[in-house]
Amino acid sequence: EVHCDGDNSTLPSLQTETSSNYLGQDLPQINGFSGSRLYSQMLTRDWESALSIIEEQPKDARKWQYGIELDRIESQNSAGMWKRLPIHSACVLHAPIGVIEALHWAYPKGITIKDPFNGALPLHLACRHSAPPELVKTIIIGYPQGSRITDDIGRLPLHLACLSGASRLTFIYLLKAYPHAVLVKDDRRRSPLQYAKQNPTLKAETVDLLELVHHFLEKQHVVEDDYSFEGFQSPRRVSHCSDDGSVVSGFYETRSVASPRPCSNTDDNLDSSP
Repeated sequence: EVHCDGDNSTLPSLQTETSSNYLGQDLPQINGFSGSRLYSQMLTRDWESALSIIEEQPKDARKWQYGIELDRIESQNSAGMWKRLPIHSACVLHAPIGVIEALHWAYPKGITIKDPFNGALPLHLACRHSAPPELVKTIIIGYPQGSRITDDIGRLPLHLACLSGASRLTFIYLLKAYPHAVLVKDDRRRSPLQYAKQNPTLKAETVDLLELVHHFLEKQHVVEDDYSFEGFQSPRRVSHCSDDGSVVSGFYETRSVASPRPCSNTDDNLDSSP
């Protein structure tokens, strides 16, 4: 027997959903257990019904879902078990932005909660499953700090985007949220760039972008400044001062200052074209 937290119903049945994502890649096989009507509608991708349920029963956004998942990115736990909130599953299933926003409205804390089996935030799952860039952007806006948080084997969302072969625009959003992620190594001592170079599904211009940012950050003095991410306050942002005194915010040179230190605060617009 499997029970859903906050729900006394026994869940004897197994639901399975398989489809393709917007890049033409196979989505993982998802064997899910849940007592909620919301999750049932999400699995069948009846998003209008899902929205109605969220509006009528917002507490359903707090109900845990359980399952087993097999996909092309290896799982640290051999059973492939997961425990997710609806907002996690919405990222995996590439839900419309309206559903993501409604789930965030119904349970704002959900976007900050990790899957206890593997440490994945909704942002990790969006990147791992090659979610559309606008979905990734929406999750980042809701919880900018998520771009700096690792899963249970030390992977940032950027690592997972490199492994999954995400779109270039997704990389733009992730790098603007946390440029320094490109230098971070996971528990296997591998950086996002190393994963990207080994992934044949990534376009050359995407790998070139990662190499450019990686090379730049390795060569520059790194200073962290506060910044606001489209109205949401993130913990810190990384700005960079080169030896000649020019200030680079994210990976765009924005202005010059008279002396190399201190760096001035700068702002980038997330919606810049790739």
